[in-house]
Amino acid sequence: MTMPKRRDLEAWWPLRLVADRLGGRNLRQVVLFLIVGVSNTVLTYVAYLALLLIVHYGWAFTGAFVLGLVFTGLLNIRVTFAHHHTFAAWIVFGAYYGLYYIFALMLLRLLVDDVGIDKRFALLVMLPIVVPINFVMTRLIVHRFARARS
Repeated sequence: MTMPKRRDLEAWWPLRLVADRLGGRNLRQVVLFLIVGVSNTVLTYVAYLALLLIVHYGWAFTGAFVLGLVFTGLLNIRVTFAHHHTFAAWIVFGAYYGLYYIFALMLLRLLVDDVGIDKRFALLVMLPIVVPINFVMTRLIVHRFARARS
């Protein structure tokens, strides 16, 4: 399956606005990031719900996070941003995702224990907060530390 050209995506105006903010030439990256993100969200949410049946929500989040990290990390570097992995990119991604994990786990704890959101739905409530942060940081790391595909 090939990705539609930019002119074919003009009707997706909300995504076009985001892409224009990123320099105009990045609509393809935004669309692919969303496709990878949605598939990753479904995968990790199902894993999280399954793990909730047998472990505490913190451990369920950890297991789902690791699964999602492998899935989305490989796809975002190779497919979305069309780069090859480099040693530097892996190191920076490791550091970033370590901090991201701590932030997300603290946010999950806040939502479940302090705000009182049901642990089954707290991950969904987190999405509008964590997705934009993750897109910007992933894009920055890939473009700075990974090698472009030719």
